[in-house]
Amino acid sequence: MTYSIRQATTVVVKPVTVNAVVSQPSQVTAVRVNAGLPGRSGSGGGSIKIPFSWGDASPKAVYEVEGNGTVFRASIVIQTPFDGVGASLRLGDGEVGDRLIRADQNLPSQAGEYATSPGITYMTSTFILLEITPGEGNQGSGFVLLEI
Repeated sequence: MTYSIRQATTVVVKPVTVNAVVSQPSQVTAVRVNAGLPGRSGSGGGSIKIPFSWGDASPKAVYEVEGNGTVFRASIVIQTPFDGVGASLRLGDGEVGDRLIRADQNLPSQAGEYATSPGITYMTSTFILLEITPGEGNQGSGFVLLEI
C-alpha cells in the first residue's frame, strides 16, 4: 500500500508501524509498506529499519531483497555500545559476508551511525545478513538501516 503524508504522522498497517516526518508539507512523500512478510521488499523500495542486540543469533537475516533489488545505502546504528573486547559487526549476504559493511567500517564499542553507499543490485532474491560477534561483554544493541 502507498500512503501520501503531508505532516508528521504515524501510519499503522498491521503488523507494521511507519513514522514519517515531512519537512515541506507542500510536497507529498510516499511511504511504501509491505504488510505481508516482515523483512521482504515487496514491489517497491524505501528505508527499512531492523533492530538487533548483543544476544541475537548470528548471522541474523535482517532483510530479503527481491530479484533486481538494489541496496543504495546501508547503515549500522549503535545505540547501546558493545562493552566487550573483540566485538564486531559485518553486513553482507550469504556469498560475501561483508559486501555491504566491513568490520573495519564500524566501531561497536562507540554509539553512532556507520554507513556505506554500496549500490549493489541483487539479480535474485537474497537475504541480507548481519554477523554479530559479541566479544567478551554482555551488552550492545542498535539497528540496521537499508535504503532499497
